[in-house]
Amino acid sequence: MSCVLYHICTREQEGDLSKGYIGITSRPLDRIDKHLSGKGSVVVGRAVKKYQKLSYSVVFTGPRKMMLTLEKLLRPEKMAWNLVSGGGMPPSSKGKTWTSRQAKLIPLANSGKNNPKWKGFWLIDGVKYESMQKAASAVGCAKRTVRNRALSKDFPNWQFEEVER
Repeated sequence: MSCVLYHICTREQEGDLSKGYIGITSRPLDRIDKHLSGKGSVVVGRAVKKYQKLSYSVVFTGPRKMMLTLEKLLRPEKMAWNLVSGGGMPPSSKGKTWTSRQAKLIPLANSGKNNPKWKGFWLIDGVKYESMQKAASAVGCAKRTVRNRALSKDFPNWQFEEVER
């Protein structure tokens, strides 16, 4: 499969492959979009917010194995914006077959208080819900309705109670 090795850096770092972020992908435009939306590397996401104008360039194109080798040469260890050494593929559960029990537990594992991004309870008419989804299901409305009503002064019985962790 053909891949690209790409470089993301500040404008001042252009051409210096020891700086910035080095990555490989078979879908460069999708990967750059992920980085820009904050769904890619955490460090690149922070850089996008901090520097606004970054340089994105394709350094090499070729077979995946060759691109992994080049990435390992350019990032033999954690350095610059890369959090891990290059040359390896991130773990993936794509194509994995889950048992019916596992399939039921996966959404629960990251919901409510188990989610690292969880910040508090949704209160509707004095009832506490761990997630916006649970609150929406209980009252029969969309999640956005729960959020909007909790933020509105027109619905004093709909609130969000933030909890410190």
